[in-house]
Amino acid sequence: MKNILKIYLSSVILLLASSCATNNAFDDLGTSDGSILANVYVETLAPKLQAGIDKEMEVQYWSLDDNFVYTGLWDYVSQVEVFQVEVDGIVYNQSELEEFQDWTESQAYPFDFSNWVPASSAYVKKITYNIDMAYDKTTVDANDISSTEFVSQLPEGYEDDMYAFYTNALSRTTLNELMVDNGIMTQDEFDAQYGENGVLTTSGKETIESGLAQIGIITLIGSDYKIDTEYEITLAFRVTNGSQKTNDYKRSFIVF
Repeated sequence: MKNILKIYLSSVILLLASSCATNNAFDDLGTSDGSILANVYVETLAPKLQAGIDKEMEVQYWSLDDNFVYTGLWDYVSQVEVFQVEVDGIVYNQSELEEFQDWTESQAYPFDFSNWVPASSAYVKKITYNIDMAYDKTTVDANDISSTEFVSQLPEGYEDDMYAFYTNALSRTTLNELMVDNGIMTQDEFDAQYGENGVLTTSGKETIESGLAQIGIITLIGSDYKIDTEYEITLAFRVTNGSQKTNDYKRSFIVF
């Protein structure tokens, strides 16, 4: 009987050890000091949301200690500027992303035991975030700023990248007109930039690219330019449990 009991206990110990080693549900939520973070989830949001609306969303959270010091919604705002030009119907653009607003508390929520939903094994709460009209998408074009003002706002390297792009993107006919009509080269000189197969040679690409730079961006784009300014908002629902450690779940969207 003692041998049977020893075998049974050994099996249980091995089973528990194996379970802990391969299926520890809290491994990802642990911290360096051994405390356990709260588990947080925010429902999926649409990739683009309209300015001026109150967006309702569901959040869920739970913690092993069932002790919540803080729950709240925070936001972070990035500004996205898209600089776009057009030459002969072909569009070229570049984007710049920069911080507009650092992480800021939008709303703190008092903990409420009544939010516990047994079916979800979590505290479930509906919260609302107002998407400020100040984050509405804006566009300025030739009706608002001159081409000189537009060029002065371009990101570093934009013009060089644009010349390289249009060297490859524009048709031979269009490049021919640009080079010859603007006196950059003669017809024979232009034709010499192409190989027998009718494709720009490596040196030909460099010459055409240099020629476009001589013509200059203002002449090339005329009045076909604009700057779109959009805002990307990242929301984070933060939960601090009894360990005084904070965990969050983030969702992002572009405002239109």
